[in-house]
Amino acid sequence: MKLIFSFLIVALMAGLTGCSTTATHESKFTADTVTQIKTGMTKNEVVGLIGEPRSRSVNNDGGEIWQYRKNGQEGKAMKTFANITSFGLTSGVDAEYQDILSVMFKDAVVSKVTYQENVHNLGALENH
Repeated sequence: MKLIFSFLIVALMAGLTGCSTTATHESKFTADTVTQIKTGMTKNEVVGLIGEPRSRSVNNDGGEIWQYRKNGQEGKAMKTFANITSFGLTSGVDAEYQDILSVMFKDAVVSKVTYQENVHNLGALENH
């Protein structure tokens, strides 16, 4: 009985550790900080405001696109449930709904910003 109790404590702690790990890797942008990103800002100013992007890409005209993602409001409960019930094994899986911020740069300054809330992320938890 003592062994089972010890196992449950270790499993619970592993699950909680998995939950806390995802929060530290999540982007820190909010609807308020999105409005602070203005056309003409430099890359360093954007990084100073919201941190490093999740991904970077270059389009055909040489412009750069930075993308930030975080769990959307509608996806937080499901993501937390999945992390707890899987003992943190789904911590690297994106939530079902995400907020997506895209910052476009032309000549190393912001040319356009788009922000989408609660975008359905197909396949986020389906394959795990």
